[in-house]
Amino acid sequence: MIIAYVLEENVAVRLLKTKLRDAPDTPVEKAASDIRGRRESYWDGYYAKASSAPVVPSQFAAFIAGEFPDADLIVDIGCGNGRDSFFFADLGYSVIGIDASASAIQRCRQQNKAAKFINTSIDAAMHESVLNQSRLEHANVLAYSRFFLHAIDHVEEGQFWDFAKHLCAHPGDILALEFRNEDDSLRLKETGLHYRRYPNHDEVVARAQQRGFVLRYEAQGRGFAKYKNDDAVVSRLIFENDPH
Repeated sequence: MIIAYVLEENVAVRLLKTKLRDAPDTPVEKAASDIRGRRESYWDGYYAKASSAPVVPSQFAAFIAGEFPDADLIVDIGCGNGRDSFFFADLGYSVIGIDASASAIQRCRQQNKAAKFINTSIDAAMHESVLNQSRLEHANVLAYSRFFLHAIDHVEEGQFWDFAKHLCAHPGDILALEFRNEDDSLRLKETGLHYRRYPNHDEVVARAQQRGFVLRYEAQGRGFAKYKNDDAVVSRLIFENDPH
Protein backbone atom coordinates (compact mmCIF):
# COMPACT_ATOMS: atom_id res chain seq x y z
CA MET A 1 0.00 0.00 0.00
CA ILE A 2 2.80 2.37 0.83
CA ILE A 3 4.50 1.68 -2.50
CA ALA A 4 1.27 2.42 -4.37
CA TYR A 5 0.87 5.68 -2.47
CA VAL A 6 4.40 6.81 -3.33
CA LEU A 7 3.93 5.92 -7.00
CA GLU A 8 0.66 7.86 -7.14
CA GLU A 9 2.30 10.90 -5.56
CA ASN A 10 5.26 10.74 -7.95
CA VAL A 11 2.93 10.64 -10.96
CA ALA A 12 1.19 13.76 -9.69
CA VAL A 13 4.53 15.46 -9.10
CA ARG A 14 5.72 14.67 -12.64
CA LEU A 15 2.48 16.05 -14.05
CA LEU A 16 2.84 19.20 -12.02
CA LYS A 17 6.42 19.73 -13.14
CA THR A 18 5.44 19.21 -16.77
CA LYS A 19 2.44 21.50 -16.71
CA LEU A 20 3.49 24.28 -14.37
CA ARG A 21 7.23 23.97 -13.80
CA ASP A 22 6.93 22.87 -10.22
CA ALA A 23 10.61 22.08 -9.85
CA PRO A 24 13.57 22.77 -7.59
CA ASP A 25 14.78 26.34 -7.86
CA THR A 26 15.43 26.83 -11.58
CA PRO A 27 15.13 30.08 -13.54
CA VAL A 28 11.97 30.63 -15.55
CA GLU A 29 13.22 31.81 -18.92
CA LYS A 30 10.38 31.08 -21.33
CA ALA A 31 6.69 31.95 -21.35
CA ALA A 32 6.99 33.70 -17.96
CA SER A 33 3.97 35.90 -18.67
CA ASP A 34 1.85 32.86 -19.53
CA ILE A 35 2.86 31.09 -16.31
CA ARG A 36 2.17 34.21 -14.25
CA GLY A 37 -1.22 34.62 -15.91
CA ARG A 38 -2.24 31.05 -15.05
CA ARG A 39 -0.87 31.46 -11.56
CA GLU A 40 -2.83 34.68 -10.95
CA SER A 41 -5.99 33.08 -12.32
CA TYR A 42 -5.52 30.15 -9.94
CA TRP A 43 -5.13 32.36 -6.86
CA ASP A 44 -8.04 34.63 -7.78
CA GLY A 45 -10.26 31.56 -8.03
CA TYR A 46 -8.82 30.05 -4.87
CA TYR A 47 -9.44 33.12 -2.71
CA ALA A 48 -12.85 33.80 -4.23
CA LYS A 49 -14.05 30.66 -2.44
CA ALA A 50 -14.67 31.44 1.21
CA SER A 51 -13.79 27.91 2.36
CA SER A 52 -10.56 27.50 0.36
CA ALA A 53 -7.86 28.74 2.72
CA PRO A 54 -7.43 28.32 6.48
CA VAL A 55 -8.71 31.25 8.53
CA VAL A 56 -6.86 30.66 11.79
CA PRO A 57 -3.45 32.37 12.05
CA SER A 58 -0.41 30.39 11.00
CA GLN A 59 2.15 29.00 13.43
CA PHE A 60 4.66 31.39 11.92
CA ALA A 61 2.50 34.43 12.73
CA ALA A 62 2.22 33.32 16.36
CA PHE A 63 5.98 32.79 16.49
CA ILE A 64 6.70 36.26 15.08
CA ALA A 65 4.24 37.96 17.44
CA GLY A 66 5.99 36.33 20.38
CA GLU A 67 9.43 37.34 19.18
CA PHE A 68 8.68 40.93 18.10
CA PRO A 69 6.02 42.46 20.35
CA ASP A 70 7.46 45.97 19.83
CA ALA A 71 7.20 46.12 16.02
CA ASP A 72 5.45 49.35 15.02
CA LEU A 73 4.39 48.28 11.53
CA ILE A 74 4.00 44.82 10.01
CA VAL A 75 3.80 44.58 6.22
CA ASP A 76 2.36 41.21 5.23
CA ILE A 77 3.77 40.51 1.76
CA GLY A 78 1.54 38.05 -0.09
CA CYS A 79 -1.16 38.25 2.58
CA GLY A 80 -3.64 35.98 0.77
CA ASN A 81 -6.93 35.79 2.65
CA GLY A 82 -5.47 37.96 5.41
CA ARG A 83 -5.53 35.45 8.25
CA ASP A 84 -2.13 36.51 9.58
CA SER A 85 -2.79 40.21 8.91
CA PHE A 86 -6.02 39.97 10.94
CA PHE A 87 -4.15 38.21 13.74
CA PHE A 88 -1.46 40.90 13.93
CA ALA A 89 -4.04 43.71 13.78
CA ASP A 90 -6.09 42.13 16.58
CA LEU A 91 -2.94 42.17 18.73
CA GLY A 92 -2.63 45.92 18.20
CA TYR A 93 0.03 46.11 15.50
CA SER A 94 -0.30 48.55 12.63
CA VAL A 95 -0.68 46.25 9.64
CA ILE A 96 -0.64 46.56 5.87
CA GLY A 97 -1.35 43.47 3.79
CA ILE A 98 -0.45 43.36 0.10
CA ASP A 99 -1.33 40.77 -2.52
CA ALA A 100 -1.60 40.60 -6.31
CA SER A 101 -4.91 38.72 -6.10
CA ALA A 102 -7.80 41.15 -6.45
CA SER A 103 -10.29 38.64 -5.02
CA ALA A 104 -8.08 38.08 -1.96
CA ILE A 105 -7.76 41.79 -1.21
CA GLN A 106 -11.46 42.40 -1.78
CA ARG A 107 -12.32 39.69 0.73
CA CYS A 108 -9.77 41.04 3.24
CA ARG A 109 -11.25 44.53 3.05
CA GLN A 110 -14.74 43.16 3.63
CA GLN A 111 -13.74 41.18 6.70
CA ASN A 112 -11.37 43.44 8.60
CA LYS A 113 -11.12 47.20 8.98
CA ALA A 114 -8.26 47.25 11.50
CA ALA A 115 -5.62 46.48 8.84
CA LYS A 116 -5.06 48.18 5.50
CA PHE A 117 -4.96 46.10 2.33
CA ILE A 118 -3.41 46.94 -1.04
CA ASN A 119 -3.92 45.06 -4.31
CA THR A 120 -0.52 45.31 -5.99
CA SER A 121 2.16 43.22 -7.65
CA ILE A 122 5.57 42.92 -6.08
CA ASP A 123 7.23 45.09 -8.73
CA ALA A 124 4.73 47.92 -8.18
CA ALA A 125 4.61 47.74 -4.39
CA MET A 126 7.47 50.18 -3.82
CA HIS A 127 5.45 52.93 -5.48
CA GLU A 128 2.36 52.61 -3.28
CA SER A 129 1.92 55.94 -1.52
CA VAL A 130 -0.04 54.55 1.46
CA LEU A 131 2.65 52.00 2.10
CA ASN A 132 5.48 54.48 1.82
CA GLN A 133 3.77 57.00 4.10
CA SER A 134 3.18 54.33 6.73
CA ARG A 135 6.78 53.19 6.46
CA LEU A 136 7.99 56.72 7.17
CA GLU A 137 5.63 57.15 10.11
CA HIS A 138 6.78 54.02 11.97
CA ALA A 139 10.18 53.44 13.53
CA ASN A 140 10.29 49.64 13.79
CA VAL A 141 9.19 47.96 10.56
CA LEU A 142 8.76 44.20 10.21
CA ALA A 143 8.42 42.85 6.68
CA TYR A 144 6.58 39.52 6.97
CA SER A 145 6.34 37.01 4.16
CA ARG A 146 4.91 33.54 4.59
CA PHE A 147 4.58 31.04 1.73
CA PHE A 148 5.27 33.75 -0.83
CA LEU A 149 8.88 33.28 -1.88
CA HIS A 150 8.25 29.83 -3.34
CA ALA A 151 5.19 31.14 -5.24
CA ILE A 152 7.07 33.67 -7.38
CA ASP A 153 9.61 33.24 -10.17
CA HIS A 154 13.25 34.34 -10.23
CA VAL A 155 12.58 37.76 -11.74
CA GLU A 156 9.94 38.46 -9.14
CA GLU A 157 12.26 37.26 -6.39
CA GLY A 158 14.73 39.95 -7.42
CA GLN A 159 11.90 42.48 -7.14
CA PHE A 160 11.00 41.02 -3.76
CA TRP A 161 14.51 41.63 -2.40
CA ASP A 162 14.45 45.22 -3.67
CA PHE A 163 11.10 45.75 -2.00
CA ALA A 164 12.23 44.15 1.27
CA LYS A 165 15.26 46.43 1.40
CA HIS A 166 13.02 49.41 0.64
CA LEU A 167 10.71 48.49 3.52
CA CYS A 168 13.48 47.66 5.99
CA ALA A 169 15.30 50.94 5.47
CA HIS A 170 16.25 51.65 9.08
CA PRO A 171 18.81 49.84 11.22
CA GLY A 172 17.08 47.15 13.22
CA ASP A 173 14.13 46.67 10.85
CA ILE A 174 13.21 42.99 10.50
CA LEU A 175 12.55 40.68 7.55
CA ALA A 176 10.78 37.42 8.48
CA LEU A 177 10.41 34.64 5.87
CA GLU A 178 8.84 31.21 5.76
CA PHE A 179 8.78 29.22 2.51
CA ARG A 180 8.79 25.71 1.10
CA ASN A 181 12.38 24.73 0.41
CA GLU A 182 13.89 22.24 -2.03
CA ASP A 183 13.37 19.29 0.30
CA ASP A 184 9.62 19.75 -0.08
CA SER A 185 9.56 19.33 -3.87
CA LEU A 186 8.46 15.68 -3.94
CA ARG A 187 6.07 15.75 -1.01
CA LEU A 188 2.29 15.50 -1.18
CA LYS A 189 0.47 18.85 -1.41
CA GLU A 190 -2.99 19.57 -0.03
CA THR A 191 -3.87 22.39 -2.42
CA GLY A 192 -4.49 22.03 -6.16
CA LEU A 193 -1.93 21.98 -8.94
CA HIS A 194 -0.34 25.37 -9.47
CA TYR A 195 3.06 26.99 -9.92
CA ARG A 196 5.60 26.53 -7.15
CA ARG A 197 9.37 26.84 -6.84
CA TYR A 198 11.51 25.29 -4.12
CA PRO A 199 14.31 27.69 -3.14
CA ASN A 200 17.45 26.39 -1.51
CA HIS A 201 17.71 27.47 2.13
CA ASP A 202 21.38 28.48 2.03
CA GLU A 203 21.02 30.31 -1.28
CA VAL A 204 18.19 32.43 0.10
CA VAL A 205 20.34 33.32 3.10
CA ALA A 206 23.17 34.31 0.76
CA ARG A 207 20.88 36.48 -1.37
CA ALA A 208 19.64 38.30 1.73
CA GLN A 209 23.15 38.84 3.00
CA GLN A 210 24.21 40.26 -0.35
CA ARG A 211 21.61 42.97 0.21
CA GLY A 212 22.86 43.92 3.65
CA PHE A 213 20.60 41.78 5.82
CA VAL A 214 22.09 40.03 8.85
CA LEU A 215 20.80 36.55 9.68
CA ARG A 216 19.40 36.43 13.23
CA TYR A 217 17.53 33.12 13.22
CA GLU A 218 17.18 30.09 10.97
CA ALA A 219 15.35 26.78 11.14
CA GLN A 220 14.11 24.27 8.61
CA GLY A 221 12.15 21.05 8.62
CA ARG A 222 8.66 19.62 9.02
CA GLY A 223 6.10 20.40 11.67
CA PHE A 224 6.19 24.17 11.24
CA ALA A 225 3.38 24.48 8.71
CA LYS A 226 1.30 21.30 8.74
CA TYR A 227 -2.08 21.56 7.00
CA LYS A 228 -4.14 18.36 6.86
CA ASN A 229 -2.01 15.84 4.91
CA ASP A 230 0.52 18.46 3.81
CA ASP A 231 3.36 18.59 6.34
CA ALA A 232 5.57 20.92 4.34
CA VAL A 233 9.35 21.06 4.64
CA VAL A 234 9.89 24.76 5.21
CA SER A 235 12.62 27.25 5.96
CA ARG A 236 12.16 29.93 8.60
CA LEU A 237 14.53 32.87 8.37
CA ILE A 238 14.70 36.11 10.32
CA PHE A 239 16.98 38.89 9.17
CA GLU A 240 17.80 42.33 10.54
CA ASN A 241 18.76 45.30 8.46
CA ASP A 242 22.49 45.72 9.01
CA PRO A 243 22.94 48.50 11.57
CA HIS A 244 26.49 49.24 10.38
